Amino acid sequence: MVSEDNPLLTSTVHEAMIAMTVFVSSIFAPSISKIAKDLGSIHAVVSLTVSLSILASAAGALVWAAYSSLCTRIHSVS
Repeated sequence: MVSEDNPLLTSTVHEAMIAMTVFVSSIFAPSISKIAKDLGSIHAVVSLTVSLSILASAAGALVWAAYSSLCTRIHSVS
């Protein structure tokens, strides 16, 4: 989806976003047992919390991008 109108939507940016998601999830993976022990919880609950946090960040970015695009179109037409 590379175009002159959208210079930020290059494959390099998409690859960086995917790499960042993998990086963030891999940061927490080794420490899940320690976090569970410190919080007095079980491994599954901490793992679910980390997964939902990453999912919420991704969903929020998608919603915000769509909203931003919509607002830009409204203001550029007016």
